[in-house]
Amino acid sequence: MSKTILNKKILAKKYSSALYEQSKEEKAVAQIWSDFQFLTALIESDNKAHAIITNCNIPEKRKRQLVEIITNNANFSSLTERFLALLIDNNRLYILVDIIANFKLKIQHENNELEANIYSAVNLDKKQLEQIVGLLAQKFNKNIIAQNVIDKKILGGFAVRIGSKMIDCSLANKLNILENESQKLITLK
Repeated sequence: MSKTILNKKILAKKYSSALYEQSKEEKAVAQIWSDFQFLTALIESDNKAHAIITNCNIPEKRKRQLVEIITNNANFSSLTERFLALLIDNNRLYILVDIIANFKLKIQHENNELEANIYSAVNLDKKQLEQIVGLLAQKFNKNIIAQNVIDKKILGGFAVRIGSKMIDCSLANKLNILENESQKLITLK
């Protein structure tokens, strides 16, 4: 990992920690998270806003104009407005996406939650999803927030990604293991 990316991640953690503590103090965690969800949707859907927010070389004036337009139209909390102004003052608005991701992790940690993507070849029914979520909740001792993602390449079964962990119970994985074992046997002859 490059030094720039590492510094960006460290900075984002520090800013998100400070904001999280302040938002807890002001009993504004839910409002800040709502503001951040709005910002995330905007960044993902508007290329111009994305470019202005994520590029550290954009002039401060343009960043202030964009943030002013957003905050005037979105009814953000005063803490969010002050925080965005602080990021602009310190030329750190470009790490906002990482700050939001870290803020979300802090909320999940506080609520004893883990996010899981459950990949399957077809849409899982409610009972199947509940069974998998129940097993994951037992294994990780956390409340699981699950999303079913359709991936035809896994053929059958399912795979779960939680953070950097992958649990692969898919047919494609089983076939791949079988193929590798067959290759080893053929090589031994």
